[in-house]
Amino acid sequence: MKIRSLFMLVALLACMISMSATLVFFNGKVKENIRGRLTAQARNICSLLSLYQNQCRSSLLTDQDPPSVHRKNLLGESATKLSQTGQGDIHIRYAARFPQNIQYQALDSDLSLIHLFKHNRQMDEYSEMVEFPTPMFRYVQPIFYQETCFSCHQKTQGSSLQDVAPALLIVEIPNVSFSDEQKSKFLALAAINVVGYFMTFVVLVALLQRTVLKRLKGLKSAALCLEQGDYDQAILTYRENAQNEFDVLANAFYEMKNAVKGREERLRQKRQQIYSMFHVHQSIMFLVDVENYHVLDANVAAERFYGMSAQALKAKCFYGLHGLDRQELAELLTVCLNGRQEFIELPYQDVGELRCLEVRLSPVDVDQKACLFLIIHDITAQKNARQQIQKEHEFFQTVIDNMVDPVLVLDTSRHIKKANRAALALADGKLDDPEEVCCYEAFQRGSLPCDCRSKSCPMHTVLKTGKPASIIEHIDSKNKIYEIQAAPYFDESGNMLGVIESFRDITKRLEVENSLIEQERKIYDLTHYDNLTGLPNRSVLLDRVNQAIYHALIKNTHLALISLTLDRFKKINETLGHHVGDCLLQEVAQRLNTLVPQGQTVAKDSGSQFFILLEEVPQQEDVVDLADVVLKGIKQSFHANGHELIPSCSLGIAFYPEQAENSTELLARADVAMRTSKDDMGGGAVTVYDPKYGEIAPQSLRMEADLKHAIENDKLHIHYQPQFNLENDVLVGFEALVRWNHPAEGPVSPGEFIPLAEETGLIHSLGRWVLRQVCQQIHSWEQAGISVVPVAVNVSSLQMKKNNFVHILEECLNEFQITAQLIELEITESAVMDRLEKSMELLSAIRGLGVKLAIDDFGTGYSSLSYLKSFPFSKLKIDRSFVMDLENDENDAAIITAIISMAKSLGLKTIAEGVETELQKQFLIKHGCDEVQGFLMSRPLPVEAIETNYLSSK
Repeated sequence: MKIRSLFMLVALLACMISMSATLVFFNGKVKENIRGRLTAQARNICSLLSLYQNQCRSSLLTDQDPPSVHRKNLLGESATKLSQTGQGDIHIRYAARFPQNIQYQALDSDLSLIHLFKHNRQMDEYSEMVEFPTPMFRYVQPIFYQETCFSCHQKTQGSSLQDVAPALLIVEIPNVSFSDEQKSKFLALAAINVVGYFMTFVVLVALLQRTVLKRLKGLKSAALCLEQGDYDQAILTYRENAQNEFDVLANAFYEMKNAVKGREERLRQKRQQIYSMFHVHQSIMFLVDVENYHVLDANVAAERFYGMSAQALKAKCFYGLHGLDRQELAELLTVCLNGRQEFIELPYQDVGELRCLEVRLSPVDVDQKACLFLIIHDITAQKNARQQIQKEHEFFQTVIDNMVDPVLVLDTSRHIKKANRAALALADGKLDDPEEVCCYEAFQRGSLPCDCRSKSCPMHTVLKTGKPASIIEHIDSKNKIYEIQAAPYFDESGNMLGVIESFRDITKRLEVENSLIEQERKIYDLTHYDNLTGLPNRSVLLDRVNQAIYHALIKNTHLALISLTLDRFKKINETLGHHVGDCLLQEVAQRLNTLVPQGQTVAKDSGSQFFILLEEVPQQEDVVDLADVVLKGIKQSFHANGHELIPSCSLGIAFYPEQAENSTELLARADVAMRTSKDDMGGGAVTVYDPKYGEIAPQSLRMEADLKHAIENDKLHIHYQPQFNLENDVLVGFEALVRWNHPAEGPVSPGEFIPLAEETGLIHSLGRWVLRQVCQQIHSWEQAGISVVPVAVNVSSLQMKKNNFVHILEECLNEFQITAQLIELEITESAVMDRLEKSMELLSAIRGLGVKLAIDDFGTGYSSLSYLKSFPFSKLKIDRSFVMDLENDENDAAIITAIISMAKSLGLKTIAEGVETELQKQFLIKHGCDEVQGFLMSRPLPVEAIETNYLSSK
């Protein structure tokens, strides 16, 4: 409906409603006026009737006067009065209870009026319009009885004055004339209202036409121009001071026009930008029809990739470019449209190469048409890279799966990224989905990290320090002990990505190490304590003597050493048997432990010799007294295997610092004193050392000078003892042994002149001479075309303490141009353990030259497993003292077996020296010894014999 029609309808309805309200109002006023006039007329009538009422009240009627006279007079006079006034159609009646109306023969309406006034005595009048039986106006006025009327009326009502119903004067006036008057006035008023409201309606319509409709027509025209986008034709005027709502509306239209115009301009610019971006973007872009997948537009990148112009591409369907049919493409695109995938992959056959394209799509509306916007990337290189990475991952997984040890790759949040088969087996099914499981959940069966449960965790250490860490962990589910090693891994920027953990089952290794430690302990006990008596042996004694001398120097105290040997012990062994001799030695050891004060040392040397070391000796006489007590205690009778023995012993005493300056001298002079007791005094005696017993200084000086002369003039000789492989008896090396043929004394034992060389310092020149001779001999053999095997050279501990030893060795190798692997240096345990740090540095330097290293006389010194693992040795030489009694002594056999087992576990070769019998050789073969040397195979031989018997040309 148009605004004009709507406005006219609203105005018409308003006029009609207003006119109706006016007519109703004025009609009520007319009725009210007519009713007021009727009420006034009725009051006047009642005023006339009240006169007769008063007469009735003033008359004194007797009982004989009939009541009819009373009513007749009242009503008659009233009718007369009314006819005189020209109102004869007015009806008047008197409603009351009186003697002539005992049966209450009154109208029902009168009775109701009587009751109304009886219960509302404050009412003085009542009026109402009555329509039945004819329209009339009824007016009622009460007449309350006085005392003069009460006696008469009481006869009918039988009540007090207050309870007697009042008499009512009822006036009824016809309403016909007044209704006609009301109708005529209503019609006149209605005519006046219709004319007035019609004129008002006409004026409002004209005003609407000149104001509202004209302005609305202008706004409508402007709106149509805006709708058509013709902003210049939309003529609108902006008024700064809006005077009415139409000005406000016009201003709003004006602002809307500018806003729409600006928005259209921005949309145009944005559309242009999108169009430019679409066509110049490096990614391949298509706009295709959603129904038939017909190409609607394509950018420059698409032209370049597909080798077609935009027009050529628009002439094709998108699925045809990729060798698909419409249904196949629809199924692929539906997956993305449903949100199940972000993109799809399509193949494209390029010239000679199959390319892989990643297609991402989004539904769009272009010009009210449903389309698909496609963004395409060539992911051939990325896919090939992913495939290569996948292959590398598979290769990596294959590699770690073939590792025996369990391996885990963890991220920094402890989630397992990769695990090999061994790790899966170790986790017992807890790694069905490794990337959803943390390491502590799989292996510790806990819900919190190990460091949160006061449990050691290598990963916690790695994450905290960024450095590798390892722990030993017992995994209860497998009842095994694992060494867990953890190391970080980083990206190219150095950021930690996670941790790699490996689990090595070291249960057996620990068992072997514990076994080796136990064997080492046994070897230590066997090599440092006498197996028969349990007393410390000579090596322990020397160590304790050195310590005692050190303490004596610090505390400025004295000490004494007693050397004790049993008299006629050899004869007891020969006559009564070795088992009796062993019992005797055990008994003597027990007696010495009882007789010697607690805290002092009792040691057992070879044979039947014992030593007693006494520290912090107050007086020499106290030591002699103790020696006498020991002598008497040993001489007590003894029973062994049914034989009664009365042992006897010889004792020698030497004091420090009075008679010796070092441990070697102290032992030697105690031995000299003991030999004096035994040889010169016939045994069973105690002798204190005296210089006159051993004047050997001149002899030592002569031997020192002769040895020096022999070294300087090449009067010494090198003999070579062959070394053989026990498996095939093949020659594998020689040991170089120095020999000295004294011009006056004849052959001098190495056991005599080598200690002398060490004591006098000649060992350095002697060792250098031996080393040069060996290198020169090897060079000669090589020059002669002889196949050369490695040669072992013994090195003294004093040589190793000299700073230029490595330089001398390197100088000899360079001088004769020989291969370093052909030289093997044999070094005793004591030489190595004397200075651990320096020894490690020296041995590493020697090994760096390529020279091999072997431990000489193993088992007689420290025999420590820890240093064997630390030093760069390649061979371990079993001392001859264990080999010589191998056939008869089970302890020696046990020691050799333990040494061979320990060497194998450490990856060292073993060689036994001093093999003289076939049984010894077979024992060594049985227990896995690698090499052997001894008189059974060959004695040490001069060069000529070696070349003849063992060396041949290449």
